[in-house]
Order: sequence, then C-alpha cells, then structure tokens
Amino acid sequence: MSSISAGSDLRPVATDNRIVTLDVLRGVALLGMLLVNIASFALPVRYMEEILKHPGTLDFNLAFFVTALFEGKMRAMFSLLFGVGVLLFIRDKKKSGRSSAVLFYSRMAWLTVFGLLHTHLLLWHGEVLYLFSLCGFVLYLFRNAKPGVLIAAMLTVCMVEMALKTYFYNHNREQRLAYLQVQKIEDQGLPLTDEQLNIRNEWLEKEKGFYPDPAKIKESIEIKRSDYQTLAKEVRPAMLLPQTKRVPILMLDPIELMLLGMALFHWGFLSGRFSKKFYALTMIACYGIGIPLELFSWKQAMEIPDHVKFLEAHAVDITIYVFAFKRILLMIGHLSLIVLMIKSGWLNNFINILAAVGKMALSNYILQSLICCFLFFGYGLGYYAMLEYHELLVVVIIIWIFQLIISPIWLSYFRFGPLEWVWRSLTYWKLQPMRLRLPEPRLVRLPDEYHLIPYRADYRRLRTSRYD
Repeated sequence: MSSISAGSDLRPVATDNRIVTLDVLRGVALLGMLLVNIASFALPVRYMEEILKHPGTLDFNLAFFVTALFEGKMRAMFSLLFGVGVLLFIRDKKKSGRSSAVLFYSRMAWLTVFGLLHTHLLLWHGEVLYLFSLCGFVLYLFRNAKPGVLIAAMLTVCMVEMALKTYFYNHNREQRLAYLQVQKIEDQGLPLTDEQLNIRNEWLEKEKGFYPDPAKIKESIEIKRSDYQTLAKEVRPAMLLPQTKRVPILMLDPIELMLLGMALFHWGFLSGRFSKKFYALTMIACYGIGIPLELFSWKQAMEIPDHVKFLEAHAVDITIYVFAFKRILLMIGHLSLIVLMIKSGWLNNFINILAAVGKMALSNYILQSLICCFLFFGYGLGYYAMLEYHELLVVVIIIWIFQLIISPIWLSYFRFGPLEWVWRSLTYWKLQPMRLRLPEPRLVRLPDEYHLIPYRADYRRLRTSRYD
C-alpha cells in the first residue's frame, strides 16, 4: 500500500500513549457482552419467555442475574467507549498537525465493511460494528463540542428515542383496543364493515409477533442447524431492513451513549482523574437508584408476562422511561466500580490481562463470534438449542479464559491484534509495523585490563581489582 500523501508520517496511536484504564474498561465490556450474546447465538427466539415460566429454577435465577446487571449495560459501556475512541483518534491526529477528517472517515468506512462481512459471512444477526461505524460518521460533527453541549445532545437524542417508543406503544395499544371493539361487534353476530375487517386483519397479523409460534420456532432451529447456504438464505434477507431503512432509528441508542462517553472522557471520569472517594460515592448512588429501578422493571415483566394483556391494562408503559435511566445508572455504577478497583490496586495482578483483551477488542469481538458460530450453527458443530441456559455460561467462562490467556501472549510479540493491524493498515493505506522490536543490545566498553587476562586462573586477580 502507498501512503496517503507523499512524505506523510501518519501512524496509529503509540502504545505508550494509551490510557490503560480505558483498555481495562473495554476489556470488561467485551467479556460482558459475550455473557449476554451467548443466548442469541445458542437459543431460539423467545427463549426468555419459557425460562420465566419456571421461577426458582437455576436458569431463572441466572437469567435474572444476567438481565439485571449485564443485559444492555455491557453493550452500553462498549458504545460509550467507542465514543471515547473517536475523540482519542482525532486528538492524536491534531497533535501530529494533520487533518483528521480523511483518516477518520476512512477508518469508519472500513469498519462498515468489517460489520457487513461480520453479518453476511458469519451469518450473525447480532453484530454491532456496522451500526457503530455509521454512528461514527455523525459523532465527528461533535469532535470539538464541550461536555455541556455533548450532554445536551445526549439528552435530546434520549428524548427522541423515548418519544418514538411511546408512539409505537400507543399505536399498538390503539390497534389492540380497536380490535377488541370489532370483536364485540362480531360476537353479537353483526356484519363487519370493510374498515372493521381491516382493523381485525391488521391486528391478527401483528399479534403473531407477540406470541411464540411453536412451528416457527422449530423451523428456525432446523435452519440454524442446517448448512451454510440454507442459513444464509434466512439471515441475509432478514438483515436487510435493520441495515437499511431502520438504521436511523437503531442509531439513536448507541449515539446517545457515545455522546455521554465523550463528555465523561472530557471530564476525566473514565481516566481516573477523580478521587477514590468520588468513585465510591458515585457507585453507591448509581447502584442505590439503578438496582431498585431494575427490580421494578423485572416485577412488571413478571406480573403481566403477556405483552398483549399488558397493552390492554396499561395506558402508559412506564418501563420505557425507566429503562433509559436504570441502564445508564447501572452502567456508570459499573464504570465507577472498575475505576475504583484500579485506583485501589485491587486489580494489580489482573490489570494488564484485562487491558490486553480491551486493546484487542476488535479481534476478540470477532473471535467470540467465530467460536460461537462454529459451536452452534449448522456449518460448524450445530449445537444450536441443545444446551440449557446454565450450560451456556460454562461455554462463556471457557471463552473468557481463552481470551484472557491468548491476548497478553499475542501482545507480547505484536503491537496490535490481527484485525486491529488490518484496520489500521487500511485506514492509513500503508502497512503498519506489526512485530514488537526487541530492545537493542547495549555495547559496554570494558577496561583494557580485562582484555589482558587470558587465563581462568587470573579471574581471582580481576575480582580483587579496582574494576569490581
């Protein structure tokens, strides 16, 4: 590859300039995401509804634990740190006196390609790189924004997202109530008008999405266990809408968190600028509010697990508003806990290992998908829907251990993870140095008297000389 411009000296962020705390946070977020994603890799749709039917079981308790503390929070943390990465990339280019625009958009364009390949080659519908890259194009507009502006933008996006969710909820509820009125007319034996027939048919079609269809679940299991071509015919068309028309709506959630991450980084919260007492109090406050809100949401789900009955009973879905706050509170609580542990030295024996996982986040993220797709999909071992939920957590732990071992070993020989190296080389359109250079041996000039001693017998005289 040739350089972008003649004589340019563009290169990635130097290893010495990395903020270790951010790498640790990124490593924790990445490992936590696998804990949540493993069910999507290995279990059929609507699996949680089946688990909720059996309170007190091991699967129920584990699902509660993962949902309450990790689901949504780990991806939120990963999104937040992506926003920080945007700032760090741009800041490094400013220090070098070079324009960041071309390089940044090149970086995001290649990430878009990685995301599409991740989806359409591995046939994994839950990937985030594609969406993150599109968010990155928007985030560049906020590269010079002050923290207050970033928070204001974040709150605006959050309100837009909640307004859209409220609109969709109200629309579904109105359709349901209108259908119930039509049903009453039909029960009385009265003829239905064309409009009433449309109301009935539209709702009955929509209602299929609220209830698990055993036949479709069985079909989806067979497809996931089938050959590559059959699975591709199912996954690729299904991803068309999420990667095209629905993108503007799907971008709202990660952009909101990325803007928050940029603001927190400006304040120094993520780099450990504040005192241990500050992080401890922040953690207590966030957990003190966030955990009760999480328990409230769980209670709501358990009281009326039937979504259609919930629509009928509630004019307002308060969990829409609770979710936005509880997730951010618990995520900041997690961040505060990890930074506090780092500052207190509790992670001294583990910090470099976690940082290595975070430094290789792209490679490790794709590696998780490679392992899980091979384990569970039909073009691999085909264990889809064969393991119980608690058994999947054993798989997660094994993958964690593997990545925690292999990441620091890899980085002891190489500057970047393999995909990080590819991404950087494509971004700068120039092959980046990969192997770590061993330190140059130092030449030491020995005293002339040393060279005049030819025999081992004279070693004692040398030891007692003034050169000892």
